[in-house]
Amino acid sequence: MPSLTDLFELDTDLDTFIIFAVRAVVVFGITILYVRLGGKRIFDKNSAFDIVAAIMLGSIMSRAITDSAPFLPTLAAGALLVATHRFMAYLSYKSDQFGNIIKGVHTTLVRDGQLLEKNMSSSHITEQDLLSAARTQARIQSLEDIQAAYLERSGDISIIPKEKT
Repeated sequence: MPSLTDLFELDTDLDTFIIFAVRAVVVFGITILYVRLGGKRIFDKNSAFDIVAAIMLGSIMSRAITDSAPFLPTLAAGALLVATHRFMAYLSYKSDQFGNIIKGVHTTLVRDGQLLEKNMSSSHITEQDLLSAARTQARIQSLEDIQAAYLERSGDISIIPKEKT
């Protein structure tokens, strides 16, 4: 059975600790810069496109800290990922069709006050999920008061209340 010293590498020399600490601080600063250059979208609650980019950036940048990949090429890969994300977001902005492929499309859950059971089932949204969104967003207590509802590509549920007469 390995000792605690072996398990946690407690016999590592001070230079190694210093190198890792300096790398962590430098990579943290560079990652902040990359995220700022990448725009607000990358860590906002958005589509799988944005979430995957954020996870990949974290994974790539961690390699620069742990020395599991060469330092400068790893930083370059992180910058390329951010640039690719920005470029694809730009293409999505310019082309709805491309945006729908990359980010997905919304799903209609309620139309003209009627639940669309097939869409709710395929989206794994329950009536309780829908009512929860209705209460928190539109202060609606009943399905009868919902004109339309959508499962957005971000995963949020949007509620449009019926017009009050």
